[in-house]
Amino acid sequence: MKVEYYQDFENEAVYAVSTMGFDGIFRLMNPPHGQWEYFASGTLDWDALHQKIYRAHRVVAFDPAKYSTPLPKLPEPPKGEKKTSSWADQLLPKRPMKAYRFPMTRKRLESRENASMTVFAVLHEDIYESALGDGEFHYLQDVFLEKEEAERYMDQKQDKWIRFHLRTITIRLDGGSITFPSYEAHDYDHHKGLEVLKMLEDLLGPSGWVHNLKVGIRTLSRLFTK
Repeated sequence: MKVEYYQDFENEAVYAVSTMGFDGIFRLMNPPHGQWEYFASGTLDWDALHQKIYRAHRVVAFDPAKYSTPLPKLPEPPKGEKKTSSWADQLLPKRPMKAYRFPMTRKRLESRENASMTVFAVLHEDIYESALGDGEFHYLQDVFLEKEEAERYMDQKQDKWIRFHLRTITIRLDGGSITFPSYEAHDYDHHKGLEVLKMLEDLLGPSGWVHNLKVGIRTLSRLFTK
């Protein structure tokens, strides 16, 4: 199988790929020294590298013979690492999230039917980066308890360089842990479950009162200016 090598414009890392990287990507950070790292196809880290090579073209074709010291031998892809979990599963915590770490969220869940609630995560995309930068990435911007408020936020903040994406997430109190029975995530999303919980905790806690006050002021302002 033919292996192609590329060097990163920014950090001089070397990438080794075959079949356009769809069977995984190897990276060598300090050529000609160090060890090859392997990134399985479909993982979050693989996606960032794959976009850099094949979408953003922020690399140059590379001849390993350019170094007087040979590069480390390229290993075989690790067995069993070609199959990855779903995109959403990669964003969720690997271990159960202990509810005591999020007291305000736990209190809210305890008051709800079935100890569950739905929240709405707004993700932002830098359109310039998607078109001319490292690739397309959707990062967590804010969390809302009501879909209508999330949509109003997106309408107010929208401009020509930002694209927003709305994701619906269900959170449940399961014994002493907080779980995610439903977690909407699409390609290029990077809203990790822990980040969502931290932002929700801030919203429900003392800092959330300030947020809610600002929301109320904006709502009243719209009513009186109509």
